[in-house]
Amino acid sequence: MDLDSDIQSSSKIETSIPRQLVLDYLLHNCYGETARAFMKDDLDAARDSEAHASRKNHSISNGTHRHAHTHGNGASHNHSNQSYTHRGGVMTRSASSAGDLGTTRYSNGSNKGRADDTVSLMDTDKSEELDQEGDSPMADSFQDSATNGRTSQSTGVFSTDKMHAAHIDEQLKNLETRKEVCNAAFPGVLSIDLNSPLTSPASIRMNFKLQCQRFIEIVKSDPDRGPDALMFAQDVLHKFQHLDPSSADQYIKHMEEIVSVIAYSNPEDSPNGHHLKQEARDNLADIMNSAVLALLTIVKQATVVREYLAADPLKSKRGIKPKIPVRIPNDDSTFNPKEYSNVVFKSAGKISGKIRLVHGADGDNDLGLISTRIWVTRESYKDDLSITIDRDNQTHSVFFQAPDTWTDLNVHYETTILIPSSTRRMQSLLVEGPNSSFSGELLQNLAWGSIRTALSNGSIQLTGVNVDTLGLKTSNGSISGTYEGGHLDIQTTNGTITAKLRVRNAEDGRQSVVGARSNNAAVDLHVDGSATSKGLHLNTITTNGRLTVGALIVKASQASYINAITNNGSIKYNVDARQSGQPLEYTNRTANGSVVASVMVPVEKMFKGSVTSSNGSVTVNLTEDFHGRFDVDTSNSRSTVEGTDIQFYEDKKATKRGTRGGDGPSEIKIQSSNGSTNLFFHPPGESMAAELDASGKQQ
Repeated sequence: MDLDSDIQSSSKIETSIPRQLVLDYLLHNCYGETARAFMKDDLDAARDSEAHASRKNHSISNGTHRHAHTHGNGASHNHSNQSYTHRGGVMTRSASSAGDLGTTRYSNGSNKGRADDTVSLMDTDKSEELDQEGDSPMADSFQDSATNGRTSQSTGVFSTDKMHAAHIDEQLKNLETRKEVCNAAFPGVLSIDLNSPLTSPASIRMNFKLQCQRFIEIVKSDPDRGPDALMFAQDVLHKFQHLDPSSADQYIKHMEEIVSVIAYSNPEDSPNGHHLKQEARDNLADIMNSAVLALLTIVKQATVVREYLAADPLKSKRGIKPKIPVRIPNDDSTFNPKEYSNVVFKSAGKISGKIRLVHGADGDNDLGLISTRIWVTRESYKDDLSITIDRDNQTHSVFFQAPDTWTDLNVHYETTILIPSSTRRMQSLLVEGPNSSFSGELLQNLAWGSIRTALSNGSIQLTGVNVDTLGLKTSNGSISGTYEGGHLDIQTTNGTITAKLRVRNAEDGRQSVVGARSNNAAVDLHVDGSATSKGLHLNTITTNGRLTVGALIVKASQASYINAITNNGSIKYNVDARQSGQPLEYTNRTANGSVVASVMVPVEKMFKGSVTSSNGSVTVNLTEDFHGRFDVDTSNSRSTVEGTDIQFYEDKKATKRGTRGGDGPSEIKIQSSNGSTNLFFHPPGESMAAELDASGKQQ
């Protein structure tokens, strides 16, 4: 076995698809010159593969490879003093001199460089436009040219595995596949949105390099386009020093260097003319290629996760949908809500399902009903299923069990929990199940003491819930709806939370505690505390997602506490506590995201606020009911404090300290790094929070 040959073949197969994706990206975004450079590099790699395969048939002496062969057209190739190495799965080549690089000698004595062949392949009409789907019509022609070029030059490499090569070509021609992977990978390579968790100093630098290449291409297209190029530099390149302040000096230096070329009638002859040469394009293409190759493994993993989460819950692991209906004992059970005011439904095992809560139905006869319908992939599986009913201590419980030993989701169920319309109050509801969703509508005329869920891989959507204590919990699913109660807690992972909450006095006499927590998703919450007289203790937490919250607090007997915490996400928070008559403690904290907070502080009561961010700007709007100290500080940016009756103890560019309205009991502290900090005091006005909808936006 030729181990070296196997390594080369593997490298060729592994890198073909990501390299084609890079080329597609450059074409789609009109980096024409860079695409030419990248195409040249791709064809050179194919030629290297040809040279490697040919080494077996030629003599080796003094570590130098020499070979000559004649094509059908009479052309012969002569390669000398070249060494070949593998690096990161991509073949690279070094030559003894630039003149030897890829030179082809023809029998008529003329010489043509491989780079010239590449340019001729890639010469296109620059006026071509993108089609309606955002794809360049050049892409397929480039791809076909590249495929034909590789086929003619490296037949020996692919001859041992033609079926696999054909499969790769088919993948490359699948436009939707290329789009999906490109859209997944490139935001992480080029993101410059400071509110995005994908943005990093590396992605900002990569985007800057590509924008600099666009500037160079403008200059190269016509030296008389200097004003256009200068405008592009001012409108686009100038912004990067603010996106990554820690490297601002480097951005400015590089920008000044490339902009200087427009001062010369022949930019290529300027002291910085090397930016216009082919080597600069080759280097950029190589950097972009490496960045995408580095993300390729992550993209594959993310695609697997997305496919799993988006999969049809009715399908088993092998893609077989449970569609054979079966009946088993106890799949319908009735109960008298007057005797059994506590209801429990639990499912377990390798199953998926839907659970629905209904209040009232025609002919319910004042009886409650738990009805389960079941589908399986094989009828014999019903013998492995069981439903057990338990009635004890005013609790009606139903347990649906499937084997844990199954490797596939061979069972799907749909359960309806019906509470008769004559029943106006139930004590408790507990719902548990894997791979299960929970929904319900028109529930406002039914009161519950408590509702709790423990679900996985399923969403929760309930409308009009009236409950004293709510505890909704799921994973890999969203939670939405409208809820009224005393203590409200909503938790999910990898799912959004979008809810409207109305808080009333809790039956246990304690202050209402409201919580919303998620991971890797956004939280949009509207909290109306006008029905409680004890104030609020509100916590909203997420990671890798934004927080958008509006809260209203009216006359209360206790102080209120509001906390909002996220990482890699922005915070937009609006609170109206002006008429609460009690102190308010308020905290916002994020990293890699901005904060915009508007608070109508309590009249003549203490307000204690802390708002912090890193790598993001902070803006806090307070009403002039604030009387006390402020401390506003940032690094690598500017601080601003504006309003009436302000006295500064310290007034510097990055730091503002002082008082507003005299030395009162309130205090606000604002901090950021790599972002501006702003504090504004406004005259009292109408409540912003009271006018917010469930998404936290003004109506």
